[in-house]
Amino acid sequence: MARFTPERRNRTFLMSDTLRQRRVDEPLPASAGAAATAAADSELPSAASSKSKSKPASSSPLSRGALPVLLLWAVLALAGIALFFRLPEPRTLQSPTELFFSETAARDTVAVLARDIGLRVVGTDQEDRTKNYILDQIEAVRKLAQANPTPHNFEVHVQLAEGTHRLDFMSEPVIKVYTNVTNIIVRLSCGPECDKNALLLNSHYDTTVVSPGASDDGAGVAIMLEVLRIIAQTPKPLKNSIIFLFNGAEETLQDATHAFVTQHELAAGVRAVLNLESMGVKGKEILFQVNSDTLVDAYRHVPHPHAAVTSNDVFSTGLVLSDTDFRQFVQYGNLVGLDFAYYQNSYLYHTMLDVEENIEAGSLQHFGDNIVALTHHILFESSLENVGRTQALIYYDYLGLFFVYYSFSAATIVHYVLAVVSVAVAISKRRSLGLSILGVFWEAMRIARSLFISIVMAVITALLLTNVLGNPMSWFSAEWLPIVLFSGPIVHGLLHFSARRRRRSSNPGQDTLNERRSFLGTLVFWSIALVGVTRAGLGVSFLFSFHVACLLLGQIADTLLDADKPLAITPVSLTTYALSMSIVVPYAVPSAYTLLMLFVPLSGRIGTEAPVDIIVAVITGLAVFVSQGYLLIPVFHRLSRRTASRIMTLFDILSLVTIFVFSSKHPYDAMHPKRIGVEYMENVTSGDRSIFLAYVAPGRSHEVIRAVQKELDVKPVRRGTVQTDRDFGTIFPISHFLDNYGFNVTEQALAIPGATKPPQLRTTTTAVDPATGERNVTVSVYYPGYVWTVLSFDADVVAWSIAEGVAPRRGGMHHHTIRHIGGYGCNVWNMSMTVRGADPIWMEVSGVERDSFTQLTAEMHHSPRMSHRGMQWKWSDRWASASILSRVQGALPDWVAGMYMGVVVTNAWV
Repeated sequence: MARFTPERRNRTFLMSDTLRQRRVDEPLPASAGAAATAAADSELPSAASSKSKSKPASSSPLSRGALPVLLLWAVLALAGIALFFRLPEPRTLQSPTELFFSETAARDTVAVLARDIGLRVVGTDQEDRTKNYILDQIEAVRKLAQANPTPHNFEVHVQLAEGTHRLDFMSEPVIKVYTNVTNIIVRLSCGPECDKNALLLNSHYDTTVVSPGASDDGAGVAIMLEVLRIIAQTPKPLKNSIIFLFNGAEETLQDATHAFVTQHELAAGVRAVLNLESMGVKGKEILFQVNSDTLVDAYRHVPHPHAAVTSNDVFSTGLVLSDTDFRQFVQYGNLVGLDFAYYQNSYLYHTMLDVEENIEAGSLQHFGDNIVALTHHILFESSLENVGRTQALIYYDYLGLFFVYYSFSAATIVHYVLAVVSVAVAISKRRSLGLSILGVFWEAMRIARSLFISIVMAVITALLLTNVLGNPMSWFSAEWLPIVLFSGPIVHGLLHFSARRRRRSSNPGQDTLNERRSFLGTLVFWSIALVGVTRAGLGVSFLFSFHVACLLLGQIADTLLDADKPLAITPVSLTTYALSMSIVVPYAVPSAYTLLMLFVPLSGRIGTEAPVDIIVAVITGLAVFVSQGYLLIPVFHRLSRRTASRIMTLFDILSLVTIFVFSSKHPYDAMHPKRIGVEYMENVTSGDRSIFLAYVAPGRSHEVIRAVQKELDVKPVRRGTVQTDRDFGTIFPISHFLDNYGFNVTEQALAIPGATKPPQLRTTTTAVDPATGERNVTVSVYYPGYVWTVLSFDADVVAWSIAEGVAPRRGGMHHHTIRHIGGYGCNVWNMSMTVRGADPIWMEVSGVERDSFTQLTAEMHHSPRMSHRGMQWKWSDRWASASILSRVQGALPDWVAGMYMGVVVTNAWV
């Protein structure tokens, strides 16, 4: 019997034309098989030569079908991208009584918050102005709602709260004390029955110290006001009540939501939460955290679904150094909910560039339409009485066309069955391709090795640019630049083993066999990968199942299409490629780009120790591999050897050219800035004054340091990790990830007559109890004109007055840091504690200046230098810090986004 074996695969295409009419795996008489092999061996040169002469075009890319496959991929990819980035047209209200979401109306609110009011830091006058503005808008809605034929109960509450909590952030415990934080609460209800089951919508109106917060979270506030206007006027009876929580302290590590969940009476009736957040300024909002199958099912009713469980995978890696109020609702309220956020173009997140003008047209309409539809369904058509909770869900939308969800346990069964069936199909086809069972898995290993080599090539490119050519993060200024930089090395790596095969092959028939083997190996590779990611519990497994299912469909179609042909000499049909790529490519290409849209801007703020160039190189390699859709490796065998060789050479040249170009490319520009923390610190105890310059990404940092050094005429001194944690205590533990340089400006800082007094530390202590060796200490921190005070000390603390559940570290001397947030009108906070030992305790309290650079002027907003950077402020003439910080700001390049803070420190022995 003559059949294919791995040892004889190179003789597959040496058979005579007569033998080629048979299927390869059809039994032959022994004598016939031997004769055929001998004849084929003797006929190879003349047969190959004859075929080459008679059909010279047979080896061209076009005639052998490579170009149509490439064009098919391009059409599918462009279709997916068009659908992925499609946004609805913004709608305009003709009357406030119209019951649809209006982006125009929402933008008016965002403009007031971000432009007219500006920085809305907790404890500032702008916080109070924002509270009053929101209350005025609520009152206007209440008057409109009075005309509702079936009016809902309309309640407004303003909560002023104080409390404590511990927030574990980035593996570090942060002890929080808050005083006078504000929540604005509106409840629409049909009475006591409705109040038992309430839906909560949450957004925050405060901002971080360096951003006008148009998107984060002015957009959320504006959307909620529009939803309130619509629901309040909807002439239908409510089945559940709805609570709108406009919280005033999220950027201070979620104090206001903690206050609502743990202290407000309305919290007891909340059954579900919709949290509206942002870390970008454009595109669609994404549903990225869920813990309820009931609410996910309700999400099916939104008009523009955009959700991906993969975003939850990314969030769980810890690379995203941020969190949302959703944590407080789950941790302290034991609530279920959905967490939404903008994520595209997060270059502007927490900078002065987060202004209304930079929010993409249609983004607010997309978000608002979805929230209106979702709340309408929950309030008027469903029940919240028995809301289901689950953690393990697979959920995603397909290009905004429809939304799918199912349990992870069901996904596991489906994925395993799909993988087993795919491997079984591959094994059943092995004989027709001259493969043993081991050979099938060896083909899968070839795909895995190609992926590995491609990533290694990208990493080598990254290391070359970073460590040899000295230009890290050269790709930072656009999310697509890593594709340009790394595509040459990646594609070269993917085709590395295929190219070696091409050099060994001697005729088109062998190329056809290699194409089919690669196609089959791809099916097995993705089947194995599917099992791996499913066992790891990763949500991205659903995308892997797309690959396996489509490849399996293609293999089945290929078998049916070529049932009467010997597979070993029949190229994979275009129909097979079309079926294998039809679902995957339109989804995988924009999904892979989404990963870059998230990680490329994020790389500028995950710390100087993180190997961001390597991370982005690996992500780009995976993105290219996932999105190319079974294309590059199999199709490469369709090219003539000359064309294949030229393509490999082209990618080698492309790699060298891109490395040369990127070696001198500037990573940043005005709209894709480098983030720099600039802090003025005055220690009133020692009299020292310093400027601290900190950054979280390595690119071009030396240029910034030199610019500040030249302006201040002071030599910088590198600060260690412990010193940096103290210098930037107000943003601990993010301070762990900073590289920090200090400039002594004691002689340059000018005193301002009548300036606000620094924070004052008032303490009392009792004598040591001889029996226990303990004493009581009372601490009072008085901070007029300051916000975000931080108290730190080293002591053996036995107990303190901070609420139960926030226990001190015990068992010897420990360093304790307590961060306090005071809302508008608050300027003092107190605590007491019991400590062991009579030795004096060295205490330090620092406070962030409240209004050193938050004065708004129309002239500055419209000035050429400020408007293109989103800046809407001028430096105050009432703070000593302003004179130095303004000089530093003026010396920084246009491609730097500064986070400016004035901090005063006081020390005392207790």
